Amino acid sequence: MNTRHQLTVIATDATAPGKPKAPCAARPDDWDLGIGTPDIWRKAVRSCHGCPILAGCRELAESLIAHGMPPRSLIWAGVGYDGSGNVIEDLDEHREPLIERKRRLRNVRTGPVYVHSANRRRPHGDRG
Repeated sequence: MNTRHQLTVIATDATAPGKPKAPCAARPDDWDLGIGTPDIWRKAVRSCHGCPILAGCRELAESLIAHGMPPRSLIWAGVGYDGSGNVIEDLDEHREPLIERKRRLRNVRTGPVYVHSANRRRPHGDRG
């Protein structure tokens, strides 16, 4: 289970009827550092500091870090983490590395081309 999914589960549990609402449950993409802008991320951090389940998020983040599974590429409990799980000191300077997309493969034929067809006439004497 990835950390973004875990955060969504925590936030969704907190949005059950009668429980306080977590801002990240309504707009989880605002906490994703792979998308968005520093302005959106700063607003997300401010929302975390006023969140009713902040203590639970902090405990889970600390537990994950202690087990070698830090949050990656998201804001969790008001703290930004890069893709390696390191704390981001300045969200204005943070940039996710561009992912090189694999290009479609092309078949380049360098040898003879064999055509197999059911309608092809066979040479006289070929029983194949």
